Amino acid sequence: MAYVRKTATLVEDITDQVTKMRSVAEARYDVDNIALDPSQLTELVEAAHVTAWSEAPELRRTMPPAWRSEPASADLRVYGPNNETTAMIKYSVQGTYNLPATTRYSRREPAIDIKYENLSPSLKSCVDDCAGNAEKLKEIHAKFSTVRNQLVAYMEQHASLNAALTEMPQLEMYVPQKYMQRIRAASEPRAKVQHSNVVALNIDVDALTAAAITHRIATATS
Repeated sequence: MAYVRKTATLVEDITDQVTKMRSVAEARYDVDNIALDPSQLTELVEAAHVTAWSEAPELRRTMPPAWRSEPASADLRVYGPNNETTAMIKYSVQGTYNLPATTRYSRREPAIDIKYENLSPSLKSCVDDCAGNAEKLKEIHAKFSTVRNQLVAYMEQHASLNAALTEMPQLEMYVPQKYMQRIRAASEPRAKVQHSNVVALNIDVDALTAAAITHRIATATS
């Protein structure tokens, strides 16, 4: 095997590989583009009206036109199950609106924040899915951040990629192929491999392996 010296570029390429794996894992859990069918969009517009007229619902049908706003679209923000902003979904929805003239505007559209309890069961189901995706994204981000930090710390203990792979073969799943091709090339006898203690660095090899396998499965099914 050829000797591949540890460099800053090598470590950066390994961390870039971790970032790419994280992006693939995250792509399965969209929180920004939750599709709604026409009936759900109609329900969302109605929920916007209920919210906009919540302080005086009786005026929705009786307020003079001069005191109302009738825009062709609105910026609707839907809160998560506990009315938290982390699961908020944003839509720019066209429709027939009849809003109080005092409705707050964002840019050129009225901006209405719709609470979870004002949603129909169908919309709540969509928002629940979005909230679940948001939680999953948090888990993925935390998992790959731990993997990245542990790999950086681990590589600091080695002078070469050869030595790092000898002690922890699972590292190969995070090494770009161009380095592995160099490793496998014939070469002169290399220097003695230096070892560090994986346990001392508290590296979770099982977690590293699981994250890489999850990436491979996601890539294969995408």
